Amino acid sequence: MTLWAAFALIAIGILAVYLEFFVPAFGVIGIGGILMIIATVFFAYRDLPDLQATIILLTALFVTPTAIIFLLRRFPKSFLGRRLILRTQLTPEPPSQRDGTGSEPTTLVGMRGTTLTPLHPSGLALIAGSRYSVVTNGEYLEQATPVVITQHFGSRIVVRRAPTDVDTNTDSNTANRKEPNASTPEGGSHDD
Repeated sequence: MTLWAAFALIAIGILAVYLEFFVPAFGVIGIGGILMIIATVFFAYRDLPDLQATIILLTALFVTPTAIIFLLRRFPKSFLGRRLILRTQLTPEPPSQRDGTGSEPTTLVGMRGTTLTPLHPSGLALIAGSRYSVVTNGEYLEQATPVVITQHFGSRIVVRRAPTDVDTNTDSNTANRKEPNASTPEGGSHDD
């Protein structure tokens, strides 16, 4: 093996490692390139004088990572890189927004509706005049149960049973209390 043959084998090994980044070969090409570089250093120490073998070793240790980093940084500006890399930037939508038209509310949390099917734990609900696929947190809800949306992540809508409004009117609270019997004083009973 000559000094120039060793440099050529190192260059081929570097190109193989570089190619592994772009060809789906499950590491076969990259591992082959690394093994080629290691074998080149081994054969250089066997066949060449020590000074030249050390130059090959230093080349393998320092030039290989430097060349790979340089090639990877240069790739986006290359002929092939400009055709493979997407240049347009996509702006992310909020996860709760269904489409970019603005016709849907950006969040459904807090909205109320009614189940169209039994939810055990998933099913359909009618919310704001639209049918939605909804889930509960594990509870079973019958059909036509009022629900409220608690979480909304993209297309996943989590609901729970809507709390029933408690009547706080004092007249209805007093009407439900037992009135003392008017025939007895202080509501007591006569045991005479």
